[in-house]
Amino acid sequence: MTEGYKVVNTGAVTGIRGRLTSVMVWGEEIACTYYEVGVTTCPNPKCGPLALFSDVFSARSFISIYGLPGEAAIYLCDYTPSERRALWFGESRVMTQFSHGTILADSIKLVEKVE
Repeated sequence: MTEGYKVVNTGAVTGIRGRLTSVMVWGEEIACTYYEVGVTTCPNPKCGPLALFSDVFSARSFISIYGLPGEAAIYLCDYTPSERRALWFGESRVMTQFSHGTILADSIKLVEKVE
């Protein structure tokens, strides 16, 4: 496994308090992936692969750009790189442009909270 940084929602946006989540919204469709420290997480069946960042600076930038301060946390994590080069959602939606420093992964395990 390789080290990276995962931005997770702390519950303020999703209303799921006490759970670490990553949410992908496309139109009216929503796919939510749940994370726990020390547990390996694989993609939600509705979308994939998982996304994380190569460095803390890129993770902070993502939080700032998408208006998540106070609603997100950054975790150091171990991940298994994906061979895929695009995120998919549902039957035919594909995303190929990402924020700077984005990495795609087949699995992520949160290790510890960085900030």
